[in-house]
Amino acid sequence: MNEKDAALLALIAIESRVGRQRAAHMLWPTTGSTDGGNAPKALNNLRQRVFRINRHAGTEIIRQAGALELSDAVTHDLDPDDDALLAGHAQGELLGVHDYESSGELGQWVDGARQRWRTTRSDRSIGLAMRLERAGRLCDALVIGTRLVVEEPLSEHASRLLMRLHHTRGDRGAALSEFERCRCALYEQLGDVPTLETVELAQVIASAETDSPARRLALPLALRHPPRTVGRDDVLLHAEVHWERDGVVLLLGSAGIGKSRVTQELVKRWGIQTNVSCRSESATASFGMLGAIASALAPAVRDRLSPDEHAWLEWLVDPQHAGRHTPPAQRGKSEQVFSGLLDHAVASGVTAIALEDLHYADAPSLQVLCAQLPAPGRAKAPHAMQWLLSCRDSGLPAELARWLDNRPLGAHPAVLLPPLDEVATRDFLRSLGVAKSHPQAATALHAHCGGHPLYMLQVLRQLQLAGDLNEGLWPAVLPLPDDAMASASQRLARADSSTQQLAYIAALCGPDFTAELMSRLMKQSAAELLAPWRRLEDLHIFGVNGFAHDLVREAVLAAIPKALKPLLHREIAQALGQCGADPLRQALHWVAGGEPARAAHAFEQAAALAQRCGLAQQAIECLAQASAAHRNGGKAGSAFDCDWRRGHLMIDAAPLNQAHALAAALSRDAQSQEQQALAAEVLARVRIELQDTGALADAERALTLAEGLPGSADALVLRLRSRLVYGCALSQIGRHRDAMAEFDRIGASEALPDEDFVFRLASDRASVLAIVGRRDEAVAVQRGALERALSDRHYARAAYAAGFCATHLGYLCRVQDALILAEQSIALAHQAGSDRGQVLVDEMGRAGNLGDLGRFGEALDISDRVIADLRASGQLLWAANAANDRAVIFMRLGRPDLAQHMLDNLPDELPLWVRASRRLVQARLQQWQGRDGRALVEEAASMFERCELDPHDYPRRKIALEAARVHGPAAVLDEARATIEWSMAHRHVALERYARMVLIQALTDLGDVPEAANQARLLALHDGVCTQAFGFYLPQLLLVCSQALLAADDRSTGVPLLQAAVTWVEDRCARHVPPDLRTGFMLRNPINQQLVQLGQTVLSHS
Repeated sequence: MNEKDAALLALIAIESRVGRQRAAHMLWPTTGSTDGGNAPKALNNLRQRVFRINRHAGTEIIRQAGALELSDAVTHDLDPDDDALLAGHAQGELLGVHDYESSGELGQWVDGARQRWRTTRSDRSIGLAMRLERAGRLCDALVIGTRLVVEEPLSEHASRLLMRLHHTRGDRGAALSEFERCRCALYEQLGDVPTLETVELAQVIASAETDSPARRLALPLALRHPPRTVGRDDVLLHAEVHWERDGVVLLLGSAGIGKSRVTQELVKRWGIQTNVSCRSESATASFGMLGAIASALAPAVRDRLSPDEHAWLEWLVDPQHAGRHTPPAQRGKSEQVFSGLLDHAVASGVTAIALEDLHYADAPSLQVLCAQLPAPGRAKAPHAMQWLLSCRDSGLPAELARWLDNRPLGAHPAVLLPPLDEVATRDFLRSLGVAKSHPQAATALHAHCGGHPLYMLQVLRQLQLAGDLNEGLWPAVLPLPDDAMASASQRLARADSSTQQLAYIAALCGPDFTAELMSRLMKQSAAELLAPWRRLEDLHIFGVNGFAHDLVREAVLAAIPKALKPLLHREIAQALGQCGADPLRQALHWVAGGEPARAAHAFEQAAALAQRCGLAQQAIECLAQASAAHRNGGKAGSAFDCDWRRGHLMIDAAPLNQAHALAAALSRDAQSQEQQALAAEVLARVRIELQDTGALADAERALTLAEGLPGSADALVLRLRSRLVYGCALSQIGRHRDAMAEFDRIGASEALPDEDFVFRLASDRASVLAIVGRRDEAVAVQRGALERALSDRHYARAAYAAGFCATHLGYLCRVQDALILAEQSIALAHQAGSDRGQVLVDEMGRAGNLGDLGRFGEALDISDRVIADLRASGQLLWAANAANDRAVIFMRLGRPDLAQHMLDNLPDELPLWVRASRRLVQARLQQWQGRDGRALVEEAASMFERCELDPHDYPRRKIALEAARVHGPAAVLDEARATIEWSMAHRHVALERYARMVLIQALTDLGDVPEAANQARLLALHDGVCTQAFGFYLPQLLLVCSQALLAADDRSTGVPLLQAAVTWVEDRCARHVPPDLRTGFMLRNPINQQLVQLGQTVLSHS
């Protein structure tokens, strides 16, 4: 491939979409070019180039629809997966040996792309090596590490990786040999030495036991020694500014926040040769810190010192063995001698000193040091020495604090290291090789540790040692490192009693912690809380919005006496009630306070509030907790009532098998006649949803029991509820008029229980209206219910109403509108917190709508996920239906082999009508393959005959029509006309169109061309007949109609239908069929084949 072709393909592959003007200009610059001196010519060159590339490949490689982009079927190797990296398929330079140095803008772009490619490949290779190391695949990890070192011999990051891998494998010699290679390469090629990070790693390896086997390294070295600094770009930038402007930088932060890591990064950047760390023992040794500095400077300055200075230096280095000389008592003399020492160091080439952990420094040393740092009125220190300092931000030494306070306004050299934010935490985990295998870890770890690097490392180390960092598994409960807990406890112990009291109560409040609640519980004004609150912030116990992180709160909780916790929780619950807080929050504190009755009452209040907001799942959980609290308090009757209410909510917002299990348990536990009626009522409702005809017996029992109760308001409500479910059960078995009579009888009552009952009555009534042929009226009723539910913010009701409308708009052949309502129903169900299993049914409907509209790619993506999720949630009935729909899509795409995989025989436990539907789709597949499918159709019809469902329902009508078709066109006529009549009476537009299509085909086959054409004209008059179909393939309808009309020489009506069908197929093939399925769609779909042939014959002469 020549260099321009290669560059063009790389440009498009990397940037996804490239404007034509830009591509032409880069390949053929409009100035200084000999082969493309103007824009039009460059664009023409580009068109020809793209044409030649596509022609040479024998298929479309580059699409030119607007911007240039690769075709969907084209893949490239610039996004290598783990297997490609391990196999070495991502090696070499981007664009190989092609030279673009003299290519202007293109050359610049290639240089940048090559650098980015090398960086990306290196980062991914390092990440892969770490994952392989964790998985125990050390040989594979070593292959990657060795390759990285060969490609980047001066990369210390790659060298450390290889050293670590050799050591983990137990080959200490190879690890140290790699260090020596790296050291020599840096010195010979750059005149540099390895960084402290690399040297320390070599020291760790050198001090380890000889040839220690891999099993002795309990922790990967990445967790012992993180490979790079992350999340500190702002800190490093601010440090650079102070370094250049002031000559001094003071890094401040809490213990373990990463001051040493940042210091080492800056030491490396700035080439600082002298690095001194204060030790804890330095604080008690007079001039101990100065002695450490003097020891570090001694080799450089010893030859320049006077005898007095030399004696001073010896005393500082070792005051106990320096002979008779003692330091002058005057501070000024100490400052003078130390200043001279620094001058000699600068003269010797030592111009910068890094001084860490000043919180351990002794006071006399700090006094002398601060005199050498920049002071008010002068921009630089009294000599040319620059200082990189670090200290903890809490308990700042007095001398250092005074020096900072005296700094001029705007020249404060302190740089605060904050905890890592969540984004930086994710980068931190990625650097350790944890983020990819645990994508949810960053959020959880940040909340647990507050972005504190040391605490995060301690947590990860404990997880690793416990074997909890396995691929894909992130523990729900994170460990509490002793160091972190002890640190928080020690900080709190330094506080006064009022500060500790505030922390204890705040820890018990948990997520309810607010300033208003603290004021009420502490019985203090905000002004009185100010000092202890601020003290807790200074101690890093409080953060911006509560505790700094979970570890701190856990440490505080552990310090509270157990005997006092229940009493304190009761006080918190009472205070929350006085503040008007969420009842759910109050309930949890009543539980912790040992007050089950009050907890149950609060849980019920929380459930009622959740229901009003349409949060059905939350209401279900609250009622379950209320039931448990009632039982703990010895109130079994109240617990039963909560479970009955929960059962009703679960019908709409939880897997039906769970709702059925709860209803069955209520039936077993019912004691009184009222409880038996309630249990029968909810069980009947669940069985109706499960399409179980045993629902009628349960509903009759509920009604009989309810009517036998003594007259009371509660008994009247129960009778209304039982009558409502009785009406629904009647409708289920086809007694729709009787059902409507029951609903009218309920509606005439003046004592309807509540808004939820009113909504349920309207919904059930709408369902029967649709069944008896008043479908438009039913949709209008439910649209009104949808608007009311949205106005009331009752999202669960709104989701149900939208789903109902979506289903029946589909039957009305308004598929685009049905899709919009289905998507709205899904969104509302998510907003209501509905169970995933319930939402899946709506998603299945959505996938069906997309398939009917010809948006096959989207339909396949959804159905693949939905089928798996339905099976996982135990909804095998709906999973079978979804698999049927997916098989039909594969048939339309010309892939009967893929359809066959979806159509296994179903188990006998599933309802007959579900198994009959599967047989019907299996028959359709045989017919699609050119076989008659008669035996399967007849078996399906027989199954439907044995179903105890409404004999006038839609599936039965459709299967009767299919059964007639297998017996030839003459057998179809009466059944098709009867189906059309039934469909028109019941406003089932979709079935009417399908039946009329079957009738037209039969009339055509029987030679009755005039009547076939008349029926086709009737169909052509339908709104949307050329654009929308529900439950059948639209091009088939248009093909059958156009054939009949053309046979009758009615070209004015037939040709537009044929054109619409051809356009529909071509458009879907180009935009909505996955690339690997397009050939089958056009060449192996028999309907499409006939359309193409007829279109070529007819449309070419039109």
